[in-house]
Amino acid sequence: MSFLQVIVTIFSLSFLVLFHEAGHFIAAKILGWPVEEFGIGYPPRLFGKKIKGTLFSLNLIPFGGFCGFSENAMYKKPKREQTLVILSGVLANFILGWFLFSFLFTVGNPYSEGRVFVDEVKEGTPAEEANLKNGDQILTVQGQEVNDPGDLLYHVERYAGEEVTLEIKREGEEEVLKTNIVPRTEHPENQGPLGITWDFEGEEKYRRYLWYQAPVKAFEESVSVVKDMVSGLGWMIRKLIFAGRVPKEVGGPVGIFDVTAQATRLGYRYLLQLLAFLSLNLFLLNLFPIPALDGGQLIFVAVEAIRGKRVRMEVRQLVNAVGMTLLALLAILVTIQDVRRLI
Repeated sequence: MSFLQVIVTIFSLSFLVLFHEAGHFIAAKILGWPVEEFGIGYPPRLFGKKIKGTLFSLNLIPFGGFCGFSENAMYKKPKREQTLVILSGVLANFILGWFLFSFLFTVGNPYSEGRVFVDEVKEGTPAEEANLKNGDQILTVQGQEVNDPGDLLYHVERYAGEEVTLEIKREGEEEVLKTNIVPRTEHPENQGPLGITWDFEGEEKYRRYLWYQAPVKAFEESVSVVKDMVSGLGWMIRKLIFAGRVPKEVGGPVGIFDVTAQATRLGYRYLLQLLAFLSLNLFLLNLFPIPALDGGQLIFVAVEAIRGKRVRMEVRQLVNAVGMTLLALLAILVTIQDVRRLI
């Protein structure tokens, strides 16, 4: 990885967080809230200038940024205004994802289209029990189309431990064949949940629309991506609760950095596509009712509106600390998994 790729990766990921914080900042300013500081990066501070009551700072740690409010001033504001300022951050991430997809649909949004074939069936595996043969083309997994190996991996991992139906096309057979199979939750290296290796025949294509069609198609794409993410998060939570482990496909900070660096090598279209996905992912994750996230802050606003009085600051701080601790533990687990995968 070149130095330039590292810089582009850091800047790109930081921009997503900074855009989120800019959403909070703009909404607060429109409503006339006092904003103490808007920082690019995280302290220690390198440079700062106060403009119209807000300190704009450039900080040493070049990841994201922050929007600092006076807590007492913020919690005295009407509940409607608090809700708008909290939601403005996630809305900014959705708008960014939508904008990036709009641009990509104008210049050409890359995707791969092809066919996935079984290359080898390992002995004593679900694939052997399901009578899969070398050369079989996998068409669908539980009704979901398989156009590349990523589709196959996503769907079989999603349904690991559950019986699913595969539709396959076999050489010499005119009809589509169906077979039931239970993907494994644990498996040896280089076998995957099904117990196969595969071949892929495909090509890179681009989706393009006229400039006035692109925003409409991009909005539809953004909504579709969020729906898929909701489904994927539900699958991850089930694995975490019932299997007691973080799914292998879930990436943390290290994994995201590595994937973003790979996208920079593939070209600007792939980088923008990934950033659109990540921005929509931030939109969804921050809505979760977890303390320290925007969704958790909305819960506080709702509780205070119902009770008719403020939640004590000590309680807020304690709940937020617990939420941050849980998020940090999850991040550590996923990071360990990322590092093991990279090694």
